[in-house]
Amino acid sequence: QFEIELVDVLPGVLQEVTRAGNVGGRVVHPGQQVEIEYVAFLDTQAEPFDSTGLRGQPLRFRLGSGGVIQGLDLGIAGMKEGERRTLVIPPHLAYGQRGITGLI
Repeated sequence: QFEIELVDVLPGVLQEVTRAGNVGGRVVHPGQQVEIEYVAFLDTQAEPFDSTGLRGQPLRFRLGSGGVIQGLDLGIAGMKEGERRTLVIPPHLAYGQRGITGLI
């Protein structure tokens, strides 16, 4: 038995589709292997803190497996091949209080 009080509703990932996916393109679902290109910014900085361009290769991972920050798993689910989205990921779905030493 639980007695529960809801203290707060945390914001989710905000998504904006900036380019539609390919006609007939596959839609990605949790459990599938994906390959993405990304550029990551903090809302307080004009320059990216990370990107696949800086790394020199796309990012590959299994969607929903916890291999990336939770906000990426949530924001990518349901995308279609070729689609481009802008994601705004709140801290609790990204790096949280721990951040990345010397970076975030």
